[in-house]
Amino acid sequence: MLAQKVAVILLLFLAICLQGAWPVPDVNESHYVAKMIAFWNRDWVENDPFLESANAHPFFYLVFGWPSRYLEPEVFTWVGRVIGWLLLACGWYALAEPLLTSPSKILFSGILFVCLQERFNMAGEWVVGGLEAKVPAYGFAFFGLGAFLRGKWNFAWVLLGLATAFHVLAGGWAWLAAGISLAASRPNWTEFKKMLPGLGVGGALALIGLIPAVTLNLHVDRATLLRAYEIYLFRLGHHLSLFRLPTGAFERFFLLSFVWFLLEWNSVGSHSHRRFRMIVGASLAFATIGAILSLFEWISPPLAAALLRYYWFRLADVMIPAGVAVAAMRWDQEKPSSQAGISNVYRAILLAAVFLHLGSYLYIRVRQQIPRADENRVENYAAWRDACRWVAESGQVPKGSRFLTPRLSQTFRWYARRADVVNWKDIPQDARSIVWWWHALCEVHAYRDPAGQLRWLPNLAQAGTNRIVSLARRYQAQYVLVPSWPPLELPIVYQNSTYTIYQVPETSPPKP
Repeated sequence: MLAQKVAVILLLFLAICLQGAWPVPDVNESHYVAKMIAFWNRDWVENDPFLESANAHPFFYLVFGWPSRYLEPEVFTWVGRVIGWLLLACGWYALAEPLLTSPSKILFSGILFVCLQERFNMAGEWVVGGLEAKVPAYGFAFFGLGAFLRGKWNFAWVLLGLATAFHVLAGGWAWLAAGISLAASRPNWTEFKKMLPGLGVGGALALIGLIPAVTLNLHVDRATLLRAYEIYLFRLGHHLSLFRLPTGAFERFFLLSFVWFLLEWNSVGSHSHRRFRMIVGASLAFATIGAILSLFEWISPPLAAALLRYYWFRLADVMIPAGVAVAAMRWDQEKPSSQAGISNVYRAILLAAVFLHLGSYLYIRVRQQIPRADENRVENYAAWRDACRWVAESGQVPKGSRFLTPRLSQTFRWYARRADVVNWKDIPQDARSIVWWWHALCEVHAYRDPAGQLRWLPNLAQAGTNRIVSLARRYQAQYVLVPSWPPLELPIVYQNSTYTIYQVPETSPPKP
């Protein structure tokens, strides 16, 4: 039995690896991993406004970040990925075991889950991805929900508290859904008293994630807070508001939710199954509330921005695919033997879907790739890397120097080990820094058209020499890295086929 369990976990881990093994840094890793490295290595990139902003996930940085003191960022990232993915595989086994009758169905449900979660999420939430706080949070949330389904209440609350410590929203929504599921079962006072130790320990662990999130904006005035909420909604609306979702995202999610309803129709199941169904239903209720709150964008935009920042769709993006994956396996295992022909066709369809999904990733993995953090964000990846490598290795750019860089680029500090002033990706977490970030982004990379509308410059170099010198002095940037055309009337320190690095005269030197 143990050998079967280990085999299932390893096979699921391999499927997760196949899906998540994008080149480093992945889209969010140049953001979150850089923050974690800077947390442990203050001199990694000095004088960087984003890295010096407040930390929203210090527990994650403490637990996962210390190897960055000894490993190169790329190696460190892969180590963290592997640990996170193994935690996800083990967590899924713990979640599915009370619901499914055989190791093979647990394995297939896990692979089906990662397939559906990737293809049918509504608000861009992912479980299998790069190294960030959500990965261990979901791993421990799965462990906690698995214990909850077994009725191991104390263990469940502790694990859900640990998930919340890693990521207050990913773990917190799971905690709340479990609480709703428990309340629906109407436990008596004796049962509730038995849970108090777990609730106490789990609550204390959850505070590790909650307190940093709450204290980010403790002494911020109301006007700054409201402005930060509006900026946050504008920048991350594709995660937060029903009316800012990517095209087709709601329709895909609605279809998957409808499939879940069909699979669960008239299903009775065990106590574990009813608890799980209630958790999935609670996640859908949270998403429905988020959809209703999205209407406030037309009624009271400040109120909508303040309420939608809690990512109401996040848990449903995870639990609806999980619910379908489990229900699909339960439907198969509960079919009477007289319907073997239907079951065979059903299994063939599921197998084909899963193999197409994994096969597509196998095809992607054998092709030459560039990191998704650079894809469609830099004009020429090889030239971008060459320019950043020169900054890092030439010895001509002092540590602590700051650069003006293209708006959509997000990997400059990762490759060059130098600071950039501002870019589109690196929105901070605390209100003051968010407002500063938006002001800097607009001042550096935008202009007003004749109608007064804000427009993004296609190329920072188009701002012109005088404007760029003024911006560099204001933001204490000693260098500018931009596409070579149009040229600027500044001293050139490096140039390749696509990019030019200029030095800005009479700018404050980096701090010693």
